[in-house]
Amino acid sequence: MPAMSSSMLLVGLIWFERLLINRSYVGLGSNRQSQSGRIAPVITQEQQQSLSTKTGVQQTLKPQISPAEFFAVDMRVGRIVSVEEFPEARRPAYKLTVDFGEVIGTKRTSAQVTNYTTEELLGRLVIGVINLGTKQVGKFMSEFLILGSIDADDRVLLLSPEPNAEPGQHVA
Repeated sequence: MPAMSSSMLLVGLIWFERLLINRSYVGLGSNRQSQSGRIAPVITQEQQQSLSTKTGVQQTLKPQISPAEFFAVDMRVGRIVSVEEFPEARRPAYKLTVDFGEVIGTKRTSAQVTNYTTEELLGRLVIGVINLGTKQVGKFMSEFLILGSIDADDRVLLLSPEPNAEPGQHVA
């Protein structure tokens, strides 16, 4: 797999944060305790400004997690097999059906990836988090989280494994 920056792995994790971690804290200048009792990372406003200035993208540091928490996330390779318009979505989005191989089968998600054409998406290998449960998006039930990085223009740039990766393979 090509080298990925840590910011690439944080894409779409707003949903991940709400669904899996469900913690809302970033200490700006003072320690705050999370619901789990751990101390949230402390960054100064100057450090926060530095992060945003270096990348051109507003960023916040996430709390430290244990290796067990990270390895509980089931990331898999999938292949997009269907792309549908999603006009009911608040923000422009597609409904994607992704094949995660024989054992897992297909799962559906909505994704704000309209910077890609349907032709660019069909057949594309992607990375998805498949064990976050489901999330209701309007009348659509999203079954997994597709991963990508967010650029300075707030566009999602999908993460892709090497071309010889197979649907269903674990991402390590």
